[in-house]
Amino acid sequence: MTNEDIELDILEKYTLPYVHFPQDTLEQKKMLAWHVSRLTAKEMLLASPSAFSYEGIVAGITLEQIAYFAKNAPKNYKKELAGAVAKKYKAEEIFQIARMMDEDLGEAATQNQKRIKSVFQYVSDNWSVFNF
Repeated sequence: MTNEDIELDILEKYTLPYVHFPQDTLEQKKMLAWHVSRLTAKEMLLASPSAFSYEGIVAGITLEQIAYFAKNAPKNYKKELAGAVAKKYKAEEIFQIARMMDEDLGEAATQNQKRIKSVFQYVSDNWSVFNF
């Protein structure tokens, strides 16, 4: 593989992460959420705007990422994320994925559920930034 091939492969994995992680089951969505939770805030902006309509991606977003996103993401990115947070069926699945992530950590873990509640609260508190 050439350096150019490697760079394109890396860029593709960041811009279209949902293509590299099948989204057929909750387990697969959980794997994508773990991947997203490990990205830097700046790396989150490499994804295409439509990525933020995927439950697995939203389930992995951290507070650091969402704060950076609110300040630096283009309007269409923010609208996609606001839409995902506002839809009840998507929110329920996002929380279900977060619970599964906590189960991976052990019986009493709730850090991912708390993280998602905080992310949703951040979007709610800053709704005008996300849905203008």
